[in-house]
Amino acid sequence: LSSSSAASDVYKRQGINYTLLPNPAAQSTALAQPTAVEFESNGAFLWLSAFNSDRVARVDTSTGAVTERVDLRLGGGSSQVMRGPRGLALHPQASRLYVLNKISDTLSTVDTSTLAVMSEVKLSTADPMPLNIRQGRGFLFDARLSGNGTVSCATCHIDADRDGLAWDLGDPGGSMVTVQGAALSAHITTLRTRSLHPMKGPLITQTLRGMASNTTSVSSPAAAVTTKFHWRGDKPSIQSFNSTFPNLLGGSTIAATDMDNLASYLLSIRHHPNPNRNLDRTLKTSLAGGNPVTGRDLFNNHLASHCITCHPLASGTDQNLDNFSEFGGTQSMKNPPLRTVYQRANQFNPSSGAISRAGFGLGSDGTGFALPKVHPYVLDDLSTGDLIHLTAFILSFDTGSAPVSSASFAVNPQNASSMASTLDVLENAPSADGDLVVHARIGGVGTAYFYNKTTKLYQSAANTLLTRSQLLAQLGSNDVLLFSGRASGMGLQSSIDRNTNAIPDLQEPTPSLQLLTAPAQTLQLSWPQSASSWLLEESSNLRDWLPSTKPATANGAQWQVTFPPVQAREFFRLRRSW
Repeated sequence: LSSSSAASDVYKRQGINYTLLPNPAAQSTALAQPTAVEFESNGAFLWLSAFNSDRVARVDTSTGAVTERVDLRLGGGSSQVMRGPRGLALHPQASRLYVLNKISDTLSTVDTSTLAVMSEVKLSTADPMPLNIRQGRGFLFDARLSGNGTVSCATCHIDADRDGLAWDLGDPGGSMVTVQGAALSAHITTLRTRSLHPMKGPLITQTLRGMASNTTSVSSPAAAVTTKFHWRGDKPSIQSFNSTFPNLLGGSTIAATDMDNLASYLLSIRHHPNPNRNLDRTLKTSLAGGNPVTGRDLFNNHLASHCITCHPLASGTDQNLDNFSEFGGTQSMKNPPLRTVYQRANQFNPSSGAISRAGFGLGSDGTGFALPKVHPYVLDDLSTGDLIHLTAFILSFDTGSAPVSSASFAVNPQNASSMASTLDVLENAPSADGDLVVHARIGGVGTAYFYNKTTKLYQSAANTLLTRSQLLAQLGSNDVLLFSGRASGMGLQSSIDRNTNAIPDLQEPTPSLQLLTAPAQTLQLSWPQSASSWLLEESSNLRDWLPSTKPATANGAQWQVTFPPVQAREFFRLRRSW
């Protein structure tokens, strides 16, 4: 039984009455979006994580029946405490299931014999995510907010992206909607009312990533053309999607503050860099049989292609609802951004007869399999070669994220000289494009550096400053330096100042762990409350360390933990996650 078939079989065997809404019984047991499976040693049972339900389940592999469920959401039903189980590991001897929770950034330990959640510990002692974003992201994934616990926004927008499918989500009982739009493709700036029918027809799922770059008015002849969401532009803001919870998911609307937090989370998500661009963000001169530089000039030449009129740089959308006659459609549609075409174009192969691997093309309704003529338009003046160049540029469209922000290169004594030009690009990239950090393994010892683009020096966690030459001079025959890009503003936190207190990590004082004079039957440990980024761990052999499951209580300026009498040798330490 493969992991994928096991997850699918369990999902089908849940016995949920989909005609009943609301369905509290289903909400309390549903296993939405399986993400991982772990087989027991004899193969008779497996454990499955249900990411959108905050549950793990034990499944009989011979029948597919769910025999046990464990709820990981210790705080109740609020999605603000959503865990998001993403990975599993079974202890080979002990009755322990370890669950990696992606959304809460925690590790849960489940006793598989009693089905109790024994502990939940933070994986990191410093969380860089702002509170409103951390509280808001659970609402996208939480299937418990649906009427029967089986679906969430992320069911179609998987990991805030897309499922590659077209859905017909029309509402036969809905009302006509009006949205303002101009005939900008014909250079007519007068706004007119577009009437939109509630029966939408099939529409491709759009990504939720990179929306921040599409949420401001685009400089265009029609200054009144502003941000719109959905293919048809019928939602003026992310907050206006609150009606989706009852109307599409069968649940209830969420609080306005929760919706604001969800909007903050969604607007924080960025696109991946386009791999079809050079490391320094410039266009290549050869791609897919064409020249993206030539294609860009054609794209920007109004007299040649007219593309720029509806798809202006940088995001590729003017936020306008053009008349459907302009693109051969049946209803008005918002001109979409072009930043993910390079991903979606890989779903089919235009050179082999437009055979779609996903079953859907690039257009709003799932048609349109041949670039650049996804929809009918006046491109007749372009030669076959011009169309190939134009396609190469569209496949190179800038996503808003620079390639250097996620690039990584390993440098060792053998390739240091040949990597010089690459390191030049990383160091000289504009600060807005990203930060540069180095993680080193020198003489068997790991350390990290942050590159200051103003001083042109690498700063270590011990607060030493080195030039690139000095950094490379430390390399021995078995040493390595990993140069990595980070999103702008994230470099210090991911290298030398994890808790962002402006003190390099190795310069921070180490807190003292004290063994208190205690009653004869108990053991008490104490450490400063100021050491909030340190975790208490236990061991019986000084080799295998585990986080302490005992809760700490405040006692003045100290944290204090009380243990029952120790029956065997026991060791304790404070550790932080960097």
